[in-house]
Amino acid sequence: TGLYDPQFEHDACGVGFVGRLDGSPRREVVEQGLALLGNLAHRGAAGADADSGDGAGILLKIPDAFLREKFDAQLPPAGSYGLGMAFMPQDGATSQTLLDLVEHQAATNGWRFLGWREVPVDPDSLGRTAFISRPVIRQFAVAPAEEEIDPDTLERRLYVLRKCIEREAVRAGYNRDQLYLVSLSGRTVIYKGMMMASQLPRFYRDLSDHLVESPFAIVHQRYSTNTFPSWRLAQPFRGLAHNGEIN
Repeated sequence: TGLYDPQFEHDACGVGFVGRLDGSPRREVVEQGLALLGNLAHRGAAGADADSGDGAGILLKIPDAFLREKFDAQLPPAGSYGLGMAFMPQDGATSQTLLDLVEHQAATNGWRFLGWREVPVDPDSLGRTAFISRPVIRQFAVAPAEEEIDPDTLERRLYVLRKCIEREAVRAGYNRDQLYLVSLSGRTVIYKGMMMASQLPRFYRDLSDHLVESPFAIVHQRYSTNTFPSWRLAQPFRGLAHNGEIN
């Protein structure tokens, strides 16, 4: 008999991982990760608006070759700069204030700010609820003032920078739904949103680009159990995946 009782069995988030043993970035890994995410659709949930899911996302290694083609600024060698992914307001004036805040905090904390990039998306692929609440999604790149810095130190300093940006935004009267840093790392980037798994590659056009390669993909399809869905709560991790609420 044991301790198992089916009455305690509940649905929870779906998570998955694809990776190459040799660590080399490949386009097929991204495609396999997206296919895996699509196969986890039954592990996610949606509201009355069936096209606005509780959330889905994918974590990849920073696609350096892709970014060099898309960013206007000259990027340092791979692994020596940080890439941020940010959710920002649709309102232009508020968004500009927050852009300035991010740049100021980068300079204050000893970073060279390299530039912004608006991430191309297809809003028509979203459900009505997700469409109404959607943020403007931007990427930014920063580099340390020092010419050489080891990867672990870079990652720690980027963590501190993220915390400083978040703190100053709150002090300035903005909440986390107005400025949310999805990821800020020298190693990884996260594409996520308030959608079902199948919508992710349709919404984020980057994910269909042949230059977006990675040696691994961690995917997540959310099933909200004790919080309401939102853009920032989709794929609720930056380095650790789990398939149940951590309380």
